[in-house]
Amino acid sequence: MGKKLTKQQIDSLENEPLIGLECDGYSIEIGRLIKKSKVRFLLMIEGDIDPNWLIEPDKHEQSKFYRPAIKYYKASKRSKKMSKVDTGMRKIDYASMGQALRYLNKVCDSIELKHVNYINQVLE
Repeated sequence: MGKKLTKQQIDSLENEPLIGLECDGYSIEIGRLIKKSKVRFLLMIEGDIDPNWLIEPDKHEQSKFYRPAIKYYKASKRSKKMSKVDTGMRKIDYASMGQALRYLNKVCDSIELKHVNYINQVLE
């Protein structure tokens, strides 16, 4: 088992708009974006997002970096209990940087921080 991010590292990176990681040999960037007037965090592998990774997760190793798409439904209109169903697809974005980092910590054998907010460093 390789090196993982600590809770303190994840907490310190929570407010960063853009970070780069090396996860299981893949270069991963997580960046902030606005989606339907909400702030979300997009994950890109090797600077790309292939739709096949999201639609056919069993056929692609890169799919493990994206979280499963779960749907909740009620058995009937009067039922209060919600049932959970895995759609078999993956979601491309995360609600926060911390959520993305915690998920990657769970599914990856090794994670190494490469750069933090490197766009500001290039522009200066």
